[in-house]
Amino acid sequence: NTYINELSGFLYYLYNSPHFKSEFDKQRKGLRGGVSVNSFKNIKIPLPPLPEQKAIARVLKTIQDAIEATERIIAATKELKKSLMRHLFTYGPVPVSEKDRVRLKETEIGPIPEDWEVVRLGEVFENMKQGKILPTSEILEYGAHPVYGANGILVIIKKVLSLKIKY
Repeated sequence: NTYINELSGFLYYLYNSPHFKSEFDKQRKGLRGGVSVNSFKNIKIPLPPLPEQKAIARVLKTIQDAIEATERIIAATKELKKSLMRHLFTYGPVPVSEKDRVRLKETEIGPIPEDWEVVRLGEVFENMKQGKILPTSEILEYGAHPVYGANGILVIIKKVLSLKIKY
């Protein structure tokens, strides 16, 4: 049935809307949060005329397609960055086509250019400290200064707080 197929695109987006999720949550029962068929059938939804349903579904599908394309670009860019980091931290800032010209030496952390050295982080930072309480105002969602803990990156901060670099 054509009406059912056209309605399904609209309903797909409606089911994922904050309005529907809120109405669905109101109907949840028991420990598992299930909804009976009768309760489900009693959820009230907005139902515009079919041409408007199609238009709404088309707009939301276009946005979803754009989000998915952006996510693919971001994933590809992350892979490119990983590959580039591997190249830069092995050969230095030389074009890939010239990597054979870089003389490497084998070290305990892997191959690096002959004129590089392997050092411990403590040799680079003079006053690295443990346990500093960071003000909430300094914490970012994205940024250039990660703060590491036992489980990896804990937070990202706006600026390095009194860290002296020896080199």
